[in-house]
Amino acid sequence: MVSPLFIWDRIITSNPNPNFRECYTTTKILRMIYKWWHRFVRKRTKPIPEETAVLWKRRLSIAYGLVAWNAFGLVVYNVYKGKADWAHYYGIKSDEEHSTPPGAAWANTLGIKNAKVYRIAGFKKVDEYEIVDGEAVFMDKEVNSENEETLKD
Repeated sequence: MVSPLFIWDRIITSNPNPNFRECYTTTKILRMIYKWWHRFVRKRTKPIPEETAVLWKRRLSIAYGLVAWNAFGLVVYNVYKGKADWAHYYGIKSDEEHSTPPGAAWANTLGIKNAKVYRIAGFKKVDEYEIVDGEAVFMDKEVNSENEETLKD
């Protein structure tokens, strides 16, 4: 049996109409594939009794719940053991990348060379630093405390 994707590729490439590609969106194509798959499965399988379907649905949902609960436990265990940043733990991320503040890392990713970064926790300004030519330049804590006093006034 020929794959429907193969047939679809043949239709698109052999169609002389230049507007043909524009009239079929990805959603329409996915619906067509879903309908084809639904017909394919319906023709080649026999219906099962409703009680059997409910029984297997219950069994699969219990299995899914157990797997999800164990995965959650594994994540909590790794965070507790200090493996929360798995890329750094397994050596994919260097120590330099790990020590880079998140604001500077995003500025580097977005290609921003000069910026002023404010760290906020809740409704308080926690820290403030500038990025000059791609490098984070931290201000003195004394200057920071003066700025916080002026913000409170």
